[in-house]
Amino acid sequence: MFPLLLSLAHAGIGPHQTLVVYNADDDDSTETALQYAEARDLHESHLCGIRGLTVEDQREMDLEDAYPLILEPYLTCLDALPQPEDISTVVTVRGLPVRIVLNSQRSTSTETALRLAHTIDRFDEPYLSPNNMRSERFWSTPQNPFMDLMTVFEEDFDPEIERSGFFTLSSQLARGQRVPGPFTGYVEPPPFEFFTMHWQEWKPIFSRLDGFDHEDARALIQRALDADGTFPDAEFLCMRGIETQFNNNRNRDGECKHAIEMLQAQGHNATWIPEYDPELSGRTVIGLYTGSDELHDIIDNLTFAPGAIFDNLISSTSAPRNLFCDDTGQCPENEIRVSVAHAIRAGATGAHGSIGTQVSRHSPNAGSLMLYANGFTFGEAWVYSHPHLPDGTIFGDPLTVPFGERPTVSASSSWDEDERLRDVIEADHPDGIAQIAVYHEGRLVAEGTPNQLPDVGELEVPHDEPIELLIVATASAPPPVTDWISSSVALNPGVVGWTRTTVTVSSVPEGGCGCQSSPWVPGALLPVLALFALRRRRP
Repeated sequence: MFPLLLSLAHAGIGPHQTLVVYNADDDDSTETALQYAEARDLHESHLCGIRGLTVEDQREMDLEDAYPLILEPYLTCLDALPQPEDISTVVTVRGLPVRIVLNSQRSTSTETALRLAHTIDRFDEPYLSPNNMRSERFWSTPQNPFMDLMTVFEEDFDPEIERSGFFTLSSQLARGQRVPGPFTGYVEPPPFEFFTMHWQEWKPIFSRLDGFDHEDARALIQRALDADGTFPDAEFLCMRGIETQFNNNRNRDGECKHAIEMLQAQGHNATWIPEYDPELSGRTVIGLYTGSDELHDIIDNLTFAPGAIFDNLISSTSAPRNLFCDDTGQCPENEIRVSVAHAIRAGATGAHGSIGTQVSRHSPNAGSLMLYANGFTFGEAWVYSHPHLPDGTIFGDPLTVPFGERPTVSASSSWDEDERLRDVIEADHPDGIAQIAVYHEGRLVAEGTPNQLPDVGELEVPHDEPIELLIVATASAPPPVTDWISSSVALNPGVVGWTRTTVTVSSVPEGGCGCQSSPWVPGALLPVLALFALRRRRP
């Protein structure tokens, strides 16, 4: 079996694990970054502003220029965090380059270049080194260590429908052969080297807030908030692609059909369309996967529900010229094939766009729809399903979770040293709470199961003054899926909920009783809720 995921104690994707990278010299980019940080309760230290970029740089840059201007400042931002290894999601913002030119033969997205900044070669040198850049064997998008391409059950797929060997996830999930847990960014070292590199154990998810303009980028934020925990009844839709010279547009179709069948078995609203329908319209979708360079009218004639994800299995959909409008308002200014930004403007909450031509190895498996429908975040569903790390771009908020109920979290405003954390923090979820973690100034100060949290007095935080804390709760695993090929598939998305609130930790007066305080009651929460109701938007 391919490398297994490690389950760290503080699993689950939330604001404590998210870093935002943006163009600090661009007012629009800064505003979008701040809007996202407020929406998801990020600490100010999790904002990474990049300076020195020109307007032309926002389209593409050579790696030689991008390394000192973007990659090194990004790594510096990580190093400045109290616990940089906790970052498992990185959100980039419009205003950074769309594409990084690696050498005369290869380009990649800025997000992939940032991801490769975490990769070293077999000689323990940075993978993005001049020697590797000049090598004909350089491969900017190596095999994804979070996905298994080794295990295939051909009997699960319709032999009459095209499918390449890159698309296997739906079968692995349905048989319980691949059971991902909450994403942490960590993998065990792989059993062999990929070309000239080997992995460090840490790989964040990368996604981008972008579209034709910053209004599109900000709309992605609002749609994600609107989608969380809604359990939409909109349609998961897979439609057979259009055959082309290279047949790439249909390479996912066999797995798409199988994934739809598994979703139907669970009772989801899901449809497989066996032949491409250029007049498809009038549907409300939560997911649309197909492959066509004739998709414009279909995109415009569908309704994308909040949380809807989209992928079109064709090349160059997120090329720089597909993400910019001209001076007359024509969007895009000079389109190649079908711009991914069309789907974003039409209402998609998450989308994948390709920079290059090898789209099969970089596009998400249809099994991602099964993960998404079972409570995994948008970012997790796709990071577990790309055969190779994408050289293109994932657009949207990776924390989006329409099919998962976030735990509710609250806290009293006054804590005494001799109280237990479990008495001043309230967290609830239908499946129970697996873990609670408390952060101060971006630093983890306490974590444990609800019954194993420390005393308030054990927290290394200031006393006798108001302090701001981020409190994160992770839900326990839901009941196993019983409707797939295996009669019991134990998926554990580890959905998180959180609150950022102000409390005062009071010292016990000298000579005081030192006894345990009475259990916290809901009425004690009312003042802090009133104070922060306008400021905080709970996902």
